Amino acid sequence: MKAFLGALEDAGVALLVDVRARARSGRHDDLREIYLEHLATPGAQAELAVLAELVQSGRRLCLMCFEADPAHCHRSMITDALVALLPVQITNLEHRALRALVLN
Repeated sequence: MKAFLGALEDAGVALLVDVRARARSGRHDDLREIYLEHLATPGAQAELAVLAELVQSGRRLCLMCFEADPAHCHRSMITDALVALLPVQITNLEHRALRALVLN
C-alpha cells in the first residue's frame, strides 16, 4: 500500500477515480464493444460530465484500473471520450503497484 500511495504522490495526483466497478475481464474486443455502448448511455455521459468538471477544476486526477495495458483497458476509452469534450493532458503511470492514467 505504501508503494501505491507513494506512486500517486510522486505523480502529483490530487484525486483518485476508481473506474474498476464497470470493468470486466475476458476478451478485450468484447469488452471494448460493451464499454463503448455503455459510454453512450445517459448515465455514463452524466458521469463523464462530472469527470470533465473535476479536470476543469485544476485538480490532477488519476483513473485506476486492474488492467496493466492501457490499450486493453476501458480507462483509455474514458479518456478518449473526455478528450472530445475538453483539452486534457493524459499520462500513463506505470509502477509495479499502480496501473493508472493521470489527467490534468
